[in-house]
Amino acid sequence: MSTQELLVKNFGKKDPKRHLEEAVDALLNDNIVENLGLMLDVDILK
Repeated sequence: MSTQELLVKNFGKKDPKRHLEEAVDALLNDNIVENLGLMLDVDILK
């Protein structure tokens, strides 16, 4: 199968590894931001 045929065959399909990596990155970023906010709140409310 040529490179062109492979590209056409896989067009529009999701790459599960990349999709999972993006989801994990988004969750980690949200978690880090939330934890930093909580630490600031605790420090301010002391």
